Amino acid sequence: MRRPQTVDAHLYARPKPEVVAMILATKGAEAAQERWHWCEPRTIATLARIGRARTGMAPKGTRVRVSALTGREAIAVEAAAVLDSLTAVDTALGVPVNSTRVAFQARGLPIPQNGATRSVEGQLGRRIRRGDETAVAEREARRAHARAVCDVVAAALALVPEQPPAGRFRLPPVNDDLRAVLAVHPPAAVAAVFPALSAE
Repeated sequence: MRRPQTVDAHLYARPKPEVVAMILATKGAEAAQERWHWCEPRTIATLARIGRARTGMAPKGTRVRVSALTGREAIAVEAAAVLDSLTAVDTALGVPVNSTRVAFQARGLPIPQNGATRSVEGQLGRRIRRGDETAVAEREARRAHARAVCDVVAAALALVPEQPPAGRFRLPPVNDDLRAVLAVHPPAAVAAVFPALSAE
């Protein structure tokens, strides 16, 4: 049963990232901490990072992680968005869940939180512990699909040299160049990333 809303739930709600970014930029960290005193400083910093990405504000500080914009983390972000799972990308690509989560936040994107995927993985794990051979094959098939999706995303991103600083990474248009590059990849993975190609 849902608990009724209280005044505290409204007073101590999670602040909007864009507002946190604006307060930090204009008033400073002390003002933000005073305004949202119930939030940990780390939470405020995370919300500000998301807000800066969403509004196009310049990142705070001079340390810019290039890998957050290109390379494996770009593949991780796009593959996680397709698979709706950070864990699947961790297993397939080797980019830790926390790194992918930070990359999503830095780009102002909502983090995939697919409970169904976690539930399926949990059920497969329990079946495997009971000695179910088909569960082992099912889990390996899911992992192989995730690896294939990562490969398709990597091949596609290589065709787009310029990427926006925030939001989703741009994938190339569906054309003959893309078809040629993706011809060697499993059709199910290609269709997951480019649904338009599954209709051809």
